[in-house]
Amino acid sequence: MVCDDGSDQRQVSSTGGKAANPKWSPDGSKFAYTANGDLCISGFSGKIEKRIISKEGAIQSFDWSPDGRQIVYSDYKMSERTNIIVTDITCGKKRIITQKKIHCSDLAWAPDGNKIAMTWSGDSSSGQALVIDPVTGREIYVSDFDGNDDNLPINRGGGTLEAIILNLKWTADSTEIYFERLGRYTEVFFSNIKTGEREQWGESDEISSLECSQKLDLAVFCYKHSTGLVSTDLYRKHQRRLTKEGNWCGDPNIITVGKAIAFLSNFDMDVEHLGNCSLFTIDLDGTHLKRLSKPCINSNSSNRMYSWCLRR
Repeated sequence: MVCDDGSDQRQVSSTGGKAANPKWSPDGSKFAYTANGDLCISGFSGKIEKRIISKEGAIQSFDWSPDGRQIVYSDYKMSERTNIIVTDITCGKKRIITQKKIHCSDLAWAPDGNKIAMTWSGDSSSGQALVIDPVTGREIYVSDFDGNDDNLPINRGGGTLEAIILNLKWTADSTEIYFERLGRYTEVFFSNIKTGEREQWGESDEISSLECSQKLDLAVFCYKHSTGLVSTDLYRKHQRRLTKEGNWCGDPNIITVGKAIAFLSNFDMDVEHLGNCSLFTIDLDGTHLKRLSKPCINSNSSNRMYSWCLRR
């Protein structure tokens, strides 16, 4: 944990194993993370207040409900099934809302509280995005990638390869999800949940790590090949490069108060720290770049490596 000025950096996990995927509760009073296949919930001190133990194999993805009273998580048993479970944080009551014979991840609870989105893979040549009702588990939306397009990975070693979906998020009005589709190249899509219409945002293999704010009419993303962090309006009419080319940047997060962006980068890394990155913040106009952490975060990890909150 670290303050936005880089002070008070301290370790707050004590599980004795790999801790990943930290997410603050909506009110900023506690945070949850995965560790050793389980889900831990802690306060600012780092003391574990609640531990949800996997019944299948490993808890790999989760998200808070908008009111902070519940958590949805995927309990995955290798090559068999994934249970999507909602737990009441106060009383501990659990209920399985759906069960899939596939791998589900990237759980995202919609801001309106009425939908849960996730990605799945394993039953076709293309990963899909799925939206369900958090009470009944009824499917509300399923993406229609049929696996016959040209964005499938080149199969060099035999077996079945998929174009996977990752970094799935909701727009603030809960009407659309947006995500990256990674195969031979990267595509970014917005999908309308009601109409089923899907629109590609940007050119193929151009951008990655998209973060949007409807309230601010702001999008932040990373160019894949020229690298660097870029901000723009949602229609991409007015772009501003926030960092110089030549350094990897990823996982941007528009800070709650809308005045700055947190992101990961390998700025000024020496040979000893290649492959790692640090946490930075930068103002929306590209000024006041600040390093908040030492170069110790693995940039090759598929897990979200930090979470931001406004402490109340």
